Amino acid sequence: MTESSAPKVVITRKLATAAQPVGIAVALILSAQIAEGFVLQGVPVLYPFIQGELELSSSQIGMITSTLQLVSVVTCLVGGWLVDIQGVKRVLVFTLFSIGGVLLMFLMAGSFAVLLLLVALIGAIEASIYPATTRAIKDTVPQRVLGFIMSLKQMGYMAGGAIIAAILPVVALAWGWRAAAVVTGGMVLAVAFTFLLAYRNPPQSSEPLQRFSLASLKRTAGVIARHRQLLLVMFWSALLAGLQWVFMSYFLLFQVRQLQLSPIMAGGVLAVAQITGAVGRVSWGAVSDFVFKGNRTVVMVIIGLIAAAAFFAASLVTAGSGMVVMYLLAVAFGLSVQATAGIYTAAISELAEPQQIGTTVGVVNTAQRGTIVILPPLFGWLIDATGSYDICWQLAAALATVATIALVIFARVKPAR
Repeated sequence: MTESSAPKVVITRKLATAAQPVGIAVALILSAQIAEGFVLQGVPVLYPFIQGELELSSSQIGMITSTLQLVSVVTCLVGGWLVDIQGVKRVLVFTLFSIGGVLLMFLMAGSFAVLLLLVALIGAIEASIYPATTRAIKDTVPQRVLGFIMSLKQMGYMAGGAIIAAILPVVALAWGWRAAAVVTGGMVLAVAFTFLLAYRNPPQSSEPLQRFSLASLKRTAGVIARHRQLLLVMFWSALLAGLQWVFMSYFLLFQVRQLQLSPIMAGGVLAVAQITGAVGRVSWGAVSDFVFKGNRTVVMVIIGLIAAAAFFAASLVTAGSGMVVMYLLAVAFGLSVQATAGIYTAAISELAEPQQIGTTVGVVNTAQRGTIVILPPLFGWLIDATGSYDICWQLAAALATVATIALVIFARVKPAR
């Protein structure tokens, strides 16, 4: 029996009984995204403390970042499918409670191996948050403001990172990095309880969905491969996602080790990048909606050029450059690598098949996490081999330039709607 003639098992979504006010729904979705920022961006904030106590090399620090993403390369696909089938609330509530529990277990992280195991658990669990919140926004808000609201949602990730960058160094200096991880876990659990009590799944259509299988995943991947615009967005977002985690893994260490700033001062600079990234995500979404009339490609090109310039500028910074230069550099990184997710998430949700948004986001997110797994250890090896962060920043600038040039040459520069 051929694939075309084989019976297809489908699942029909049940209609929600009542719609939740859009403002409340968006606020709750934003809180889930903030919680993800607490976790994924909180771990790198603790790197100076972890590296010092456990005597880790830069390559080992890169391994922590890779481990955080490695298992999720697979689980984000399953997570995207679960969102399509089980609904946003069930997936997010389970995910947030589980992450909070794992963070409490950091009290037992007495070695590098145990730390890697706990980080791997977090990476495996959190992979559902991105497709879940993306599906929730797409099902909740009107198309005319999708880019703005999607970017607002992604701003939560940066807002969580900004909060955590300001809090965790102080907690870690006072009580140690394990206590800081436990504090983070408590914050995530608070969000989980709020989401459980207040959120209602949005009304969904009764369109049939294909049950998840390798064949359906292959079909989705085939659609992406034949869709030039979607493929280019995936390529650009994957490289920029990897570079974002290179920035998150080493920018704070760069300030502490090479520029000789204190962890609290370096955390303050990182917090500026996070705050700017949060503002940038919303601003770029608004620009794409209201200035470029839904043209996501133009905005991605602008972001890519700023990222390339910021990384190259970082390679020129010295210990005598001054704090003003560091804050300006943080703003540039905030407006570029820290501000990409909203705009490419909007583009992906618009380019994907309506009934497979979660699965498509999962496939694209797999490519993104692949670069996150590869690039930080590679850059860590370069730092260890050269004894300097400069080559790291210059290579990052080159990669950002390549990704952006590919968009300029091959993408169809036109509004998404």
